[in-house]
Amino acid sequence: GALRADQETGGTTVGKTRGPWVPPEAPLAERTLSTQRPSQELDRVEVWWTHIQRAADSKPAGVGDVVERACRDLAKHPQTYNDRRHLRIWVRHASVQSRPDQVLCLAEETGIGVKHSLLYEALANELERQRRFLAAEAA
Repeated sequence: GALRADQETGGTTVGKTRGPWVPPEAPLAERTLSTQRPSQELDRVEVWWTHIQRAADSKPAGVGDVVERACRDLAKHPQTYNDRRHLRIWVRHASVQSRPDQVLCLAEETGIGVKHSLLYEALANELERQRRFLAAEAA
């Protein structure tokens, strides 16, 4: 079986690996996601959603980084694209960017949230804010 040093306890793990090792100081969501066995079903969006809520409560200034990491991670998992929470994370990320419309268009092009009106409402609101009324009407 596989033998590897268990970085967290200083011991060894024989016969099983739990995925890539993530240091204890890594953000909570990354640690949670990395310790799941492949056979375990995991609600990836829920892990990030909870982590974002905790970050907002404890360190509001750092929540933007958590949201950005969540967007990057969740975009790699097409099975999460129709989850409304996933879309809400993208909308939150877009709201703090200099060009929210580009972030929302990227979500749409990727297929994230395309079955939810929230995506199109957020995009139309942003385009109206920019006074791009024809584009907003099309959205």
